[in-house]
Amino acid sequence: MATTTINIHTGHKQLIDFDAEEKRFAMNTAKTLTVDDSGSIDIIENLIPTGLTFINADPKAGKSWMALNLAEAVATGKDFLGKKVLQRGDVSFFALESPDYKMKRRLEATGMDEDESVSETITFYYEGFPYRLDSGLIDYLTAIVNHRPATKLIVIDTLVKVLPESAPKGQNAYQVDYNNVDPLRQFGEEHGVAIVVLHHNNQRSDTLSNLHRANGSNGYPAASNAFYMLDVNQDKEGVLNCDGARDTYSDPIRIKFNPTNCHWQLSSSASKKKSRQSTAERVYLEQPFTELMMQLTAKGHGIWEGTATEILAHAADNKLDIGVKNAQALSRKLNAETANLKKIAGITVTRRKSGDKLIKIEKVD
Repeated sequence: MATTTINIHTGHKQLIDFDAEEKRFAMNTAKTLTVDDSGSIDIIENLIPTGLTFINADPKAGKSWMALNLAEAVATGKDFLGKKVLQRGDVSFFALESPDYKMKRRLEATGMDEDESVSETITFYYEGFPYRLDSGLIDYLTAIVNHRPATKLIVIDTLVKVLPESAPKGQNAYQVDYNNVDPLRQFGEEHGVAIVVLHHNNQRSDTLSNLHRANGSNGYPAASNAFYMLDVNQDKEGVLNCDGARDTYSDPIRIKFNPTNCHWQLSSSASKKKSRQSTAERVYLEQPFTELMMQLTAKGHGIWEGTATEILAHAADNKLDIGVKNAQALSRKLNAETANLKKIAGITVTRRKSGDKLIKIEKVD
């Protein structure tokens, strides 16, 4: 069979072998379905995926404590914020804003100093670590996973400590931010490791989208696999919101910092609500249709508005079989499920007026 050649303009004109390039880069559906995806299992179920996760918060909100609690969970297999550890393993913790003596105090405060299971499984790196994203960091992380192949979690506290010290010229902020952190996502996905980056919020009004509250551009959430915002009040009660995820979805998690053992834990109201759920309610919450409604409200930061056709498209994109295939059938299902959605999932479904195509889906509980 004759070779197909095409002209490609990449700054200059060149002739390439199209058939060879197709073998390198293209994959049809049948071959895609044979791909081994065992390495893509979440590290923490429906919370921390392999790849890149951001946890954003105001300074001194407690995100470093949260990261240390997360490291303990992955190293020991203990639940984290009510979620199961699916991949237990070694942890590399880059505490780049802390000297070693402060981490010693934190380990003592959390009780981790008395837990032999973490003594060899968590390795810390402290302020003064010299490598950045443009000067050897990815190579160093590669050496870590080669030297400690059981590594499942890498924590970077904080992002600013590993960013290049100068920005390239000729690129907008989105390009710069995306290109800076995308190598972390690629590394995590390639090696089956979760890279959790702690990052600070800016001083903008909290009425803005959470995606705009984190320092930097939307390049950071665009490159990440999961993007969380930790909001905390003066009593150290807070909510961990998932504001963007590729393959992992989590409802807002209500939490409280326990100063006695220095652990973030589910708030008492969240724990009571969870214990009150009947088996039938839990089954209902796990149904694809209910999951679709929760995904839409999370996507809209509590309120989503659109048409039945858009809802069906979101279901198809996320491979959710909700049992209906057209807008009319979906409208009937929404009407039938309105009471259960509100009672069990805390979601209301309304239209502005009878016959209006726009559907408003709102998380009210």
